[in-house]
Amino acid sequence: MASVYEQWLNNRKMKWKQAHEHLLSVDKNGININKNQLKDVLIQLKDTELGKKHKLNELLEQAKDDIDKLVDLFTVQIPVSSYDDIKDYVQRSIDGEVNLLVPKGAIAAYSVSSGTTGFSKHFPFNINALPSFMIHVADQQYLLSEKFPSLFEEKAKRLLLYAKAGTRSQSTDGIYIGPGSMFYYRNTVAHATYLKQLNEKSHSEVLNGDYPPIWRFASPPDAYEVLDRGHLEPYYIQILFALKERDNVRSIGAVFVSNLLQLFDVIQLNWRQMVHDLKTAKPADDSPIWSNISPALRQTLIEKLQPPEPKLADDIQEIMSDVQPGWGKRLFRELIMTQSGSGGTLMHYYEKLSEILGSDVHFCGDLFYISSEGALGTNADHISLNKFVNAVKFCYSELIAEDQWDQTNPRCSPIEQAEIGKLYELVITNLNGLYRYRMTDVIKIVEYETGQLPRFELYFRRATILNHFTEKVTEQEVLDAVQRGIKELNRQTKTNFILVDFCATSSHDNNLFYHTLFIELKSLTNNNDRLDEILFSTLIETYLVENNMYYGIYRQSAKLQPIQIRICKTGAFLKLKSAQMLLGAHSEQVKIPRAIPKVLPMLLAIMTENSTEIDIMKNTD
Repeated sequence: MASVYEQWLNNRKMKWKQAHEHLLSVDKNGININKNQLKDVLIQLKDTELGKKHKLNELLEQAKDDIDKLVDLFTVQIPVSSYDDIKDYVQRSIDGEVNLLVPKGAIAAYSVSSGTTGFSKHFPFNINALPSFMIHVADQQYLLSEKFPSLFEEKAKRLLLYAKAGTRSQSTDGIYIGPGSMFYYRNTVAHATYLKQLNEKSHSEVLNGDYPPIWRFASPPDAYEVLDRGHLEPYYIQILFALKERDNVRSIGAVFVSNLLQLFDVIQLNWRQMVHDLKTAKPADDSPIWSNISPALRQTLIEKLQPPEPKLADDIQEIMSDVQPGWGKRLFRELIMTQSGSGGTLMHYYEKLSEILGSDVHFCGDLFYISSEGALGTNADHISLNKFVNAVKFCYSELIAEDQWDQTNPRCSPIEQAEIGKLYELVITNLNGLYRYRMTDVIKIVEYETGQLPRFELYFRRATILNHFTEKVTEQEVLDAVQRGIKELNRQTKTNFILVDFCATSSHDNNLFYHTLFIELKSLTNNNDRLDEILFSTLIETYLVENNMYYGIYRQSAKLQPIQIRICKTGAFLKLKSAQMLLGAHSEQVKIPRAIPKVLPMLLAIMTENSTEIDIMKNTD
């Protein structure tokens, strides 16, 4: 006889399939749905302060039921916008005013951007978008259950990495302010609460419940209550319990792929303590991890850590004492897949992740291409790393062609005019009060069949990270120069380096202007490769000149000095992340700041102390 969980799963699969079939029809009719989404957004926002300023009521009345006329009127009457156009509305909203960008009572939270390429921004999140999220989640569950059925076995567990922030910000009227990843935490809390009430529910209610009738995470609910005190304490605890479930862990999930790498960084830094904790089930009182956990929660976790597992501890010690490629898969022997936010300039992280997990683990991107502004795309097949379709159930999308990027008032094109192989900047209008908002995200169209939604890759973000004289070097231009430099370096010197991470800053000293790149490399040949520093720095300089015409002009005129390359010590970027958390950044949002903010000299000092300069002038006669 099927267990309660198996009965629940069979019921859910039917609902998941219904969601899948619904979204198949959306994809086939995506162009029209994109237009109708615009109408839905305008109807919901027409009575807000900004909606009235844009005269949305008049626009809707003029168009009546002609959706194409509505699109034309909207395009003519509503200007393309940026964060500067809404930041005052956002701040007033946080201060307690209502009905500014989003109707009264519709703000579920204020999502805060990470500020990777600039300063952090705040955006309201409209609660009316949640039903569309749930449909896409159900669709993903259906596809995963078809492709990876063992993920849904009763014994299968998921290691979900999430670090709860120690402080919580709220608006004047008590609405949460912080990273959108808070919804991961809220979901685990809701699931745990549901299980506590399970005995009060009828058999039918259990079988038709939104949550499975068993806990499917590798770590107990209490592990998600551990606060992040700057040492990734939550990750340590979640990993420790996952190791106890190592043969049941089928998937690992995190907000970004960089968080997945943090998981393995935590293991490498703390494996001896983990071995001790598993072998004895009695963590040391002076442990830098455990001592930062409140006494009551610490006691609960220690009780759940029982019994001691000396055999498991010995196995982990054997693996970690001689780290070889694929060591992560040796720790989690039944791991099938990872899932995290990816695409664009995050893709280089998978090279290192592949070295840790090997080729048998499937790397999946997140369900959504999502930012603090809202959902912009959905994973085209729910398992690809970097292939999306426009999120037409969440926003109305437009495109800015490459020849319009530098225009103050660029001409936008509808998504049905997209051409395969072309690059476009994405523009969205959504329920969060954004109208024709420039994302600065550049996408590349990779597939397109007439009538259906185009498939695209997230290519890069146009934000400038290096600039002195309007050269405006972007993150993608720097990353491309570094990656090409590594590839050519490996070819010429017969080495096998990969990029761990990079960041940059712009400086001037005694009227000398220059840019600095901090680069951490890893040798895949047991760290025996010798780095030809002068060749490497020369290659990067050459490729930067190729990638950015204005950088080349300013270098040729000697207004800019040669790029300064600093090779980072192993672990430098882990120290940088720790410093960001100590400064108040949430660990789920800690992405390497590609441009180190000048207002945070502490971060620059950490990178300088943990790196060595290459003097490119040594190569100049």
